[in-house]
Amino acid sequence: MERLEDPVNKYLPDSIPLLQYGGIPVTLKTLANHSSGIPRMPANFHSADNENPYKEYDRKDLFSFYKSFTPVRKPGEKYEYSNLAVGTLGVILEDVNHSSYEKLLTNTICKPLHMLETKVQLLATDTLRFAKGYKEDGSFSSQWDFKALGAAGCIRSTCSDLIKFAKANLGDAPPALNKDIRLTHLVTFTENKTKVGLAWHIIQPGTDEVIFHNGQTGGYHSYFAVNPDKKFAVVILSNCAMGNEEIGGVMMKWLEKN
Repeated sequence: MERLEDPVNKYLPDSIPLLQYGGIPVTLKTLANHSSGIPRMPANFHSADNENPYKEYDRKDLFSFYKSFTPVRKPGEKYEYSNLAVGTLGVILEDVNHSSYEKLLTNTICKPLHMLETKVQLLATDTLRFAKGYKEDGSFSSQWDFKALGAAGCIRSTCSDLIKFAKANLGDAPPALNKDIRLTHLVTFTENKTKVGLAWHIIQPGTDEVIFHNGQTGGYHSYFAVNPDKKFAVVILSNCAMGNEEIGGVMMKWLEKN
C-alpha cells in the first residue's frame, strides 16, 4: 500500500500549493476513504444548468480551485464524503496512466469481467435502451455528463453487468484483478461506527459487515452491497431520484438469515 501513502501533490501540477495541515499531507488513501479534509464539492463549482450540473466543470476549474484551497483540518481524522476527492482521484489516474478514465475502466475492469454494457459515453444503439430518469415528483430528469469530476458519477451500467461485478467482489475474478479488488475491501479509516475501505463503505444492515456503495445522479439512484462471508449481493438500479437504501438493507438482512 506504499503508493496509497503518496502525497496528492506528487500527482498534481507544481503550481498547486502543498495540500496539508499541521505538516500532515493529503494522500491518495485519504482521498479514497473520504478523510482527506477536501470538501464535498469545490468552492468554484457554480453550474449554469441545474439539469446537467457537472458538464462544464473541467480540469482548468479543478486546478484553479486547488491553487487557492487550504485544508482546515488534519487529513485522516474525520470522515466527510467528497465527490471532489473521488473526482480528483480520477484525474490523477488519467494522468499517471496517460489514458482516459473510460479506457481505464474498460481495460482494467470491464473487459476482464466481460462487463460489455458498462461505459461512460453511450453509443446511439445504447441510448435506445437507456431508461429515462425521473425526479421525486415524477417529472423528467435529464442525464448528467461529466468532465473533471467524472470519477464521482459518470459510469452507466446495467444490473446484469453489476451482478458480474458483484461476483468479482466475491472472488470470481482473474487472479491479478482479484488481488486488487481485495485491497479495496481493506478498512483504511474508522471513525466511531463509520468504516471505509478504498471508496467502499463497510456497513451492517444486519449482523454481518458488508461492502457497500450507493449513488445518485439526476433522476437515477443505485444500491450495491456484497456480503463476502455468506457470498451474496444485492444490486438495485432505479430511474427515479428516490433512495433505495431502505429496501436494499431489508433485502440484505433477509438474505443474511436465509
